[in-house]
Amino acid sequence: MPAVRSTGHLPVRIGYYVFAAAVFVGIVFGLYQLAGALIASLLLSFLLAPAVNFCENHRINRVVVVLTIYCLIIAVLLLAIIVVGPILSAEIGRLSKELPAYEEQLGSMLKELRSSIMTRVPGLTIPDLYPYIRERLIPREGLDLRALLARLSGLFGLIMILVIIPIITFFFIVDGHLIQKAVLRIVPNRYFEMCVLLLNRTGTALQSFIRGQLIDALYVGIMTTAGMAIIGLPYFIVVGVFAGLGNLIPYLGPIIGFIPAFFVALLTPGWFSGANILLIAGIFIAVQLTESAFVYPIAVGKSVDLHPLVVILGITIGGRLGGIVGMLIAVPLISIVKVVLETTSAYLKSYRII
Repeated sequence: MPAVRSTGHLPVRIGYYVFAAAVFVGIVFGLYQLAGALIASLLLSFLLAPAVNFCENHRINRVVVVLTIYCLIIAVLLLAIIVVGPILSAEIGRLSKELPAYEEQLGSMLKELRSSIMTRVPGLTIPDLYPYIRERLIPREGLDLRALLARLSGLFGLIMILVIIPIITFFFIVDGHLIQKAVLRIVPNRYFEMCVLLLNRTGTALQSFIRGQLIDALYVGIMTTAGMAIIGLPYFIVVGVFAGLGNLIPYLGPIIGFIPAFFVALLTPGWFSGANILLIAGIFIAVQLTESAFVYPIAVGKSVDLHPLVVILGITIGGRLGGIVGMLIAVPLISIVKVVLETTSAYLKSYRII
């Protein structure tokens, strides 16, 4: 006869399950709070995994490889700070000093444009857009950078996230194969082959996409900076940085990169003219054409084989849900879903499960 559970231990069992449920909720809540750091660490681990695996195949310890890569990254960042940092800092300082003049000039231009349109079209009433734009773009306290930084209450949390990302990435790379084995152990034998194939395909797609996007963005940023420097546009490094970062968002990248260049030309005395705007637009078009024709096919290839409409809708939905971060991760998430659906449907059909 099967043993009958004693009702005297019921409070102990209830307490155990309540405690386990509380721990589970706490873990889920903690993971939710660190979702951004976990996603960034996972993407970085996929990016660095090929180099680590290559060195490990040549009998070099994974920990040594990862620490060496970290040291190289730190050295490159320090070199970039030493070389580019003073120039970028000078441009940002100059921009912060000239912002009040730019603000005044923008207000005058908007008022003149409004007055001109209302004069040419009698009876047309156009509201004054300057107060609305100023309220949206400029803090009410003014342009004091210290006051602006004081409002960033989450600055400490951001620093903690930036510190914890390399640590989580380190363990993802070093113990990633152990995590994968632990996941595969709980998979039934019937679906083991499908899960292994699924992990390999999603990992390969993510690695190709991340590596390609970074190369693509670096090319756009460098070429845009060089082009703006050649024509003598002020703040050309800032414009190039915006262009490179904006290029990480497919289809919308060129627009995001062009907006800062347009406003710099608009607010710099002697720069706003049809010829200069066409010159700036020509540089952006030339960079995008070379990037689309040569760099993107080689760097990204077919790692993201998605219809443009799907990409645009995904970016739009991602932006509504998660802002800039949502726009950045929308395409890789859609790619993962696509790979998962294709792999699972092919496997289940081959075994006549569906």
